[in-house]
Amino acid sequence: KNSEGDHDEAYLKITDANGNAVKVWPGGSLKYQTMGTGYVRSMADGNSSAALVLGKQQARTLTLWDYDSTSGDDKLGATLVTGSEVGAETQWRTVEGSGGVYVIGYRVIDI
Repeated sequence: KNSEGDHDEAYLKITDANGNAVKVWPGGSLKYQTMGTGYVRSMADGNSSAALVLGKQQARTLTLWDYDSTSGDDKLGATLVTGSEVGAETQWRTVEGSGGVYVIGYRVIDI
């Protein structure tokens, strides 16, 4: 990643059932987490959100953003998560944007 030196101030949003974008990572009052080459972050410090629950026939868009205090935030990439992926192994999606390449890993589990 080279758009701001060697890092981004990343955060993750997911669309809810009504199509609204809801921030799910990082959690609490944190606006972002610093991300750079080789960084690995976990959803363990994310927000528990009803938007993370979807039916087997539903889909949600995960969008990774770069926080910018002086102008609009930059979209780093997005991927579609579908309920039909339930029970599958961890899914790995590569997203690219604003000069960076990120890999998002996720699993859809039955609850």
